[in-house]
Amino acid sequence: MLALIVAAATASAGICAEPPTQLRVRLGDQDIRLDAGQSVEVRIDGKPVSLRVDELPFRRFAEAGIAFDYPRHFPWEFESPATWTLDGNSAVIIVLGAEKGEGADPDAVLDGIAQTLKSKRPAPRESILLATRNGPIDGVAMTVTLASSRIRNEAYRIEGRSRDVLLLLQDSLTDDGQASAEFVAMRKQLAQTLEF
Repeated sequence: MLALIVAAATASAGICAEPPTQLRVRLGDQDIRLDAGQSVEVRIDGKPVSLRVDELPFRRFAEAGIAFDYPRHFPWEFESPATWTLDGNSAVIIVLGAEKGEGADPDAVLDGIAQTLKSKRPAPRESILLATRNGPIDGVAMTVTLASSRIRNEAYRIEGRSRDVLLLLQDSLTDDGQASAEFVAMRKQLAQTLEF
């Protein structure tokens, strides 16, 4: 009986891993189907060559005049006229696009968030910087409490070449008030790859 329980537990442990992404690669007029990370042998000019396609841990956002990498597991949502939400488990990226000279004011956006969450007292604001390869971007941050959760909001106005963008980064802080690991990794990747 014990062996049966151990076997069942061992078998179910393998089910916990997410299966690899299925990919189709077109090489000339040949379709090759494989799992991400799997190598296959293909022939190029009659010679065998190893082909391997790996799925990167991020996707590329390129809308509203800005571009950056964000975690692959963040779902994408678009609302007209120009709002994109990329939502992770603890971290969220919201991009608000606008015509040149008409970008949203970061303080006004944070005021709206505080009002929506019915913050009973004004949430203190702090000036912050997002260090990017294009140079630092000034922003404003505030933390609000919703029930027993603390949510940090960082708002940055980016004046692009063709459009203005408000970039809003949100994080559900840990129980000890620290940024979540997901937020830290997302913010670092975004800052390193941001183009406008």
